[in-house]
Amino acid sequence: MSPMVVDKVIETGGPRAGRYTQAKYTANSFPVTVFNDEQHGGVGLFLCEDSACTTYTTNILDASNDSDNARFISMQVHPDTLLPAMTYTMNSTNEAKFVTCD
Repeated sequence: MSPMVVDKVIETGGPRAGRYTQAKYTANSFPVTVFNDEQHGGVGLFLCEDSACTTYTTNILDASNDSDNARFISMQVHPDTLLPAMTYTMNSTNEAKFVTCD
């Protein structure tokens, strides 16, 4: 059985947008991706709602309009729930942020 390839373009803008990207699978085996969104100065979330990714949700989790924000992203999947959780840095405030899905 060949793996299915889903090719989606996430429009973010900026010369380094999407440079720091992590992708995992949720409990239902649908892809979820977090990425640096340079245009909006935050971190973006792209979540497929079906296996072919024909239906999806995108959102900017933090939009402080600083292109250096959210540059370092680390995402894990909780071993029991298989839901993604991530940390990322916000350079404009010198903070680390933690986001989890429930």
